[in-house]
Amino acid sequence: MNALDLAEELADFWLPVLAKRSWEVRADMLEQILGQLADDTPDPMLYRRLVAFFLATAIDRLAADEPVASQAQARIYIQSADPKHRAMALERFPEVHSRPAWRGHPRNNPLDRRAAPRHRLTAEAGIEAARTKITCRIHNISKSGALITLHLMLQPSDEVHLTLRSRDQPINGQVARVSDHGCGILFCA
Repeated sequence: MNALDLAEELADFWLPVLAKRSWEVRADMLEQILGQLADDTPDPMLYRRLVAFFLATAIDRLAADEPVASQAQARIYIQSADPKHRAMALERFPEVHSRPAWRGHPRNNPLDRRAAPRHRLTAEAGIEAARTKITCRIHNISKSGALITLHLMLQPSDEVHLTLRSRDQPINGQVARVSDHGCGILFCA
């Protein structure tokens, strides 16, 4: 069973309980549900996908056309797999930051997937993602990509525009990987 099917099952199970609650109560309940899910899911990548898909499904079923009206609702929307949900949250509450949903997982040591050598660097840059411009920190960079940290939860395949202080033109890229240490950005040719 894939992450999308599991997310649908989770939504089928939890939505009758969540539907009768306010967004504040839903946020608290989801925190507990996701905490238990983190304990029950040994694979951090599967957990991240499950959370994002589950929240996207829950939002679509609970409030498909409802505008974001509270910070609690925005905190839920910002972690959705659907970029429209994240954009709705940021449009109404640009200051809201997502807490990484994978906080309970230990660090795993990913392989270096870059074709070009990376150069360590600590610098601030601007990034535009989900129609929002924010500051991010670059930790290392190569010809093909960069590792950044920022206070916005991005999902793999999100499109971004990274602007370095030394360049006028933004560098177009795509989120290739998300971990508790940052986002891996793959630059587009």
